[in-house]
Amino acid sequence: MTHLLFVVTKTFTKRAWLAAVLAVSVLVFVPLVFRGLMSIKELGAYGISTDPFQYHFVFLGLSWIFFIAICVHALQGCEKIVLRLPVSSTAIVSGLIMLTVGLVLILNLVTNGLYRVFFFDHNRLSEYWPLLGPLLFLVTLVLVGHSLFWSRFAPSVTGSLFSISFVAALCWWFASRYFPNGFQEPVVPWNHVTLSDWSTLLVINIAAWYQGTRAFEKVRAGTAEPSLQWSKLMDFWNTLS
Repeated sequence: MTHLLFVVTKTFTKRAWLAAVLAVSVLVFVPLVFRGLMSIKELGAYGISTDPFQYHFVFLGLSWIFFIAICVHALQGCEKIVLRLPVSSTAIVSGLIMLTVGLVLILNLVTNGLYRVFFFDHNRLSEYWPLLGPLLFLVTLVLVGHSLFWSRFAPSVTGSLFSISFVAALCWWFASRYFPNGFQEPVVPWNHVTLSDWSTLLVINIAAWYQGTRAFEKVRAGTAEPSLQWSKLMDFWNTLS
């Protein structure tokens, strides 16, 4: 069993490290090039903002897409191995979650650390480039992603609609943290994570972990199958194509 756990970790790391290096490099070097262009020519005269916070959401969107894609790529290489592990499904899913959460935490902290070195001083980073709130939300996205990753083996119409609605609501909740006075008011950095924020994310994390474990158990037992409505929908779609 120890050997298999080592193989899982090795496979995950082997599939993730190169993409991780490339992702961090892109997230750091592209802004460096942009700053170089700004020093050569006054881009503000062309309506291009020079305020770093204006690019905060661009950074979050790109980094989250990169980091989650890396996790999915790494998990796909471990699927067959983890299904054969002689341990409980709960332990396997929890271990995979720890691997992916650890990976995104490292990538996020390294990227923000390099931003601290190249772009910001400490005060500007803490005031205009929030770290804790988005990082906690990213962890939540990873756990929700695990749930969706294993649930894809047993798709259903109602499950898909619920997942889409839930992810949309989750994104709306995250956006609302930057508009504490309402969406009609100016955006402000999410610098203070309240107890309510912690509690909300904790409940979502626990629910996502539980659902991911249940979905993995079905995959492992070979009982994960598409619903009847989903099969009919796919048959109808195939007739159209």
